[in-house]
Amino acid sequence: MALPKKGEACGRWLSRSEVARLVWTAWRVREGDRPGGSDGKPAKIGNTTTGRYTMRHLAQFILLACSTASRPGAVLTASWEAAAGRSSLDLVRGVYYRLREGAQQTNKRQPPVRLPPSILAHLRRWRRMASGVRAEAERPGLPGEGGHYVVEWRGEPVARVKVGFANAVALAGLGISPHTLRHSVVTHLMHQGVPASEVAGFAGMGEAVLLRHDAHHHPDHMGEAVAAMSGRQKRYRLT
Repeated sequence: MALPKKGEACGRWLSRSEVARLVWTAWRVREGDRPGGSDGKPAKIGNTTTGRYTMRHLAQFILLACSTASRPGAVLTASWEAAAGRSSLDLVRGVYYRLREGAQQTNKRQPPVRLPPSILAHLRRWRRMASGVRAEAERPGLPGEGGHYVVEWRGEPVARVKVGFANAVALAGLGISPHTLRHSVVTHLMHQGVPASEVAGFAGMGEAVLLRHDAHHHPDHMGEAVAAMSGRQKRYRLT
């Protein structure tokens, strides 16, 4: 049986302003808000004071994904405590252990990653909030035991975000998938001239895969050829 062709490399990536728009939209959206117009501008949201906020868990998902270039599955299992089936966050050392405890490493590598200071500050605040949720749940007569995962909806871990994410990007006037977040991080790091080996390690992907799909984003891409065509002798290194 013939195998299907490999999918095309993802070309769409978000600018920093688009990431900010998506996060802000997800944080502010309430029940009843509708997508924006065909001009691609975000919807005017948060008009009422009665509707519940419905996508704040998606804002947390987006922020953690965009700060660590992690795959959606790792973000959704991110927990404050190490336990079977969970990826975990060490907020003291500032390290995110993306491989779920008990899981075997596969070709989709999930190495530990250092947490940038900006997301670490958010995570510490969210954990304090989560501790309050757990304290409330321990009171007699209150159901559930939420507050264990970064991304929760009504006190329960979220298994997938495909539908909710599609709604959020529609409200923000964007047309992307969750994978675009990871690709955007890689693209921005390459634009800044970070060595490919370090970008690959941060994102948890093979360097060969990175170079095959994203080498053209690096300022040193084809640098020797361009230097030679310009009559310069300067040598460039991408890795």
